[in-house]
Amino acid sequence: MEQAIGPGSPRGARPGARQAPPARVAELPYALSATLRQDGDRVVVTLCGELDLDAEAVLREAVGQALRRSRTGVDLDMARIAFWDCSALNVLLDLRCAARRDGKTLTVRAAGPAVTRLLELTGTGPLFLPGGDGLPPDAAGSPADAGGEAPAPGGRAGGITDTARGN
Repeated sequence: MEQAIGPGSPRGARPGARQAPPARVAELPYALSATLRQDGDRVVVTLCGELDLDAEAVLREAVGQALRRSRTGVDLDMARIAFWDCSALNVLLDLRCAARRDGKTLTVRAAGPAVTRLLELTGTGPLFLPGGDGLPPDAAGSPADAGGEAPAPGGRAGGITDTARGN
């Protein structure tokens, strides 16, 4: 069963109840919308629109609800995200921590160009891969424990290039 969250979706509506049609895209061209769908032990959250400071409440509600409904975690389909800023990334990092406390994972199943760019620039992409610990699948413990060097304070691990600094 799919459930829509965001502009135009009814809050508190009973499943199967007759619902008003969603708001037209022309009325809210950049609003974030989210759809939840059960997929076995996981819930898939499909996000569409822009992820910014104005979208934080919808993002928290959608992913938080999906985490409560899932047994093992949540997969994010972010292929239709047109813009993503650091405020929304921080929300997802907080939700990832909450998921891990409950023994669940939060992964990005599909990513569009805006999502890929922000994950690459911030070095947070590995945190949202299956496994979700930011380490290669065969590594145990910290990067230093896995035979590599631990990053210097403020540094980046995993061969991420900081394009702003040119290193």
